[in-house]
Amino acid sequence: MLLTLGVCPVNTAPVRASTSPTNLIMNPSFENGVDGQGIPLNWNFEICEGVGNATATLDSTTYTDGGYSSKVYSGPITQTYCLPTNGTRNVGFTQFRQFVADPVNFTDLMDSPDGFSFWFKLQPYDNQSGMAGFDIRVFGAESTAELDYAFNPDPSLTFVNQTGIGSFLFHGYQPGQWYHFSRNLRADWMRLGLPLKHLFTLVMFEGLVLQDGSTVKSETFWLDDVKIYAGNLSPSVAITSLTPSSASTGETVTLGFAVNSTSPVSEIAVNWGDGTTTRPSTGARVDSHIYLSTGDTPSRSFTINVTVTNTGGQGFAVADEIVNDRPPTVTITGLSPSPQNTGQPVQLNFTASDSDGTISAVRVDWGDDSKPDLILTISSNSMCPATNCVLPLGAIILVRWEDPAMIAQGTIIAFRPTGSADPNYLVIHRVVSVMPAGAQSGCSQVGFYTKGDANSADDPWNVGCGLPISQVVGVYQSTLAPPNGPTITTYATHTYANTGNSQTQTFTILVNAMDNSGSFGSQTLVKVIKNLPPSMSSVSVSPNPVVAGNSVTVLFSARDPDGTVSSISINWGDGTTIDSLGSSTTSDMHTYASAGSFTISITASDNAGARSQATSTVTVNAPSSPTEVQTPTIFGVSPSLFYYAMLGITAIIMSLAVLIILRKRKTPV
Repeated sequence: MLLTLGVCPVNTAPVRASTSPTNLIMNPSFENGVDGQGIPLNWNFEICEGVGNATATLDSTTYTDGGYSSKVYSGPITQTYCLPTNGTRNVGFTQFRQFVADPVNFTDLMDSPDGFSFWFKLQPYDNQSGMAGFDIRVFGAESTAELDYAFNPDPSLTFVNQTGIGSFLFHGYQPGQWYHFSRNLRADWMRLGLPLKHLFTLVMFEGLVLQDGSTVKSETFWLDDVKIYAGNLSPSVAITSLTPSSASTGETVTLGFAVNSTSPVSEIAVNWGDGTTTRPSTGARVDSHIYLSTGDTPSRSFTINVTVTNTGGQGFAVADEIVNDRPPTVTITGLSPSPQNTGQPVQLNFTASDSDGTISAVRVDWGDDSKPDLILTISSNSMCPATNCVLPLGAIILVRWEDPAMIAQGTIIAFRPTGSADPNYLVIHRVVSVMPAGAQSGCSQVGFYTKGDANSADDPWNVGCGLPISQVVGVYQSTLAPPNGPTITTYATHTYANTGNSQTQTFTILVNAMDNSGSFGSQTLVKVIKNLPPSMSSVSVSPNPVVAGNSVTVLFSARDPDGTVSSISINWGDGTTIDSLGSSTTSDMHTYASAGSFTISITASDNAGARSQATSTVTVNAPSSPTEVQTPTIFGVSPSLFYYAMLGITAIIMSLAVLIILRKRKTPV
């Protein structure tokens, strides 16, 4: 296709157009300096291997806009060359190009006669042999999509755009003269039958070299004020950075983004996905935000949407940020009284707080295999989620149970409602009716009908078997002081039953707090609990006093409050062997051999080795000694002597009487 170039030759800088949309070309007038290799910034320079001494530099001596132009020099061809020969001629080139930073579709280029424009000036290599040619190559993203504008003084050259996709050929320019080139790039691309859906990615300014023997045709070309305009397009937005990629609540999240707009940006809005939208300045490319909560989950992904608005519409970019809930903080402030013994109620004081939510529950594990205490923070919504339900805030202590029979009508229970989609959701209502297992067909468990104190309507599960006991989490024990905001300062009480077979035992108390997001925080306290010794009671001794040689009985009672009595021993205090008795013995007997006062010591030992002692004093008397008895007398004579005397006198009298009688018989009358 042969076209005639309309030229505007000038010897001074031309007047620039007044107002225009955003130029897609960066550093179009070469005012931004050069890179480390001396090439104008944002531009790229490439040469054919066979072109010698080619350069691309800034020129401050001739220009049309600002104070610089770009000067691209092409020298002769050396023995090596990168293009095939054309007859006896060698062909080479130099390329000065820019890759578009933000490609747009060709259909989005400005549909205007000056949509693509630049100023150029050509000068022959040796000012004698002439020029080989100068062309502009425009590329789409696909390698087969190319449009060429060729300024070709030699129509015999066929190497320009050998792919045959499409080119426009111009003649009639003169060396040393500035020319202003202006075309409708969008229309030309479409005119050649190239798809408008292709992305415009590269523009290349190419100087050709033609060498035939010693004759060199080449040129130096100058460029200035290169413009390729997009139409009235909506902006394009890209997320460039998001730090940190995984943040915690309360931590600053910083978002970086890039904006490409062919018209002034009127608004930038950043929707952070948590209900917060910020509007940084239209020139801002960084914004930041602090996420306060993850709701009811320990971790949550928030979708961040950046919306940029200009006269052509809106552009969007999205990114996802993972935000993690901060767990609760638990602080144990003390355990009283101190020291702690078994059987003695102890009070644990602690504080549970959540910086980004509220405390939902506190679990206290006392470390002795007892059922943990469960402390729930409740509100009117969580206690009775129904219309017109108004209850004060407060922390409720629940206990777990072993015997379902302890749940009776009127008991307040915490339970998971049947059919609940959220297994962590609890209802705390009062039992209004108990359904024994087997009360109805198909009712294998104990069931309950429940109702909230502030509700007039029955709960929906108050039909048939009711709420199965397997859904019950705990039974109401007591209510603590209401929490203050996200912090609970409260206490829990417990009684340690025993220390096993040791006189002391170490227990680790664990306080575990859960917040509204399901995150946990905990603290432990290690405490030593002391065993209580056995106790002795009802010690009595009988008889008391007792005579030596007679037996004495001691009665007693021994018990252990936190274990079992393992043995009993009695020291009678008289140096005899100590009696060792069984643990259930309640009496013992002993005989003292001598008189005196003796202390009886009764010692009871428990399974942990602790001992307690009770004492009692017994008095032992010696047996009574024989004493002289005053014998009675008869007329001063002992009765026996008196009796013997009387017998003797009687015998004498009787003997005299017999003699008298006998004498009388011998005397004759």
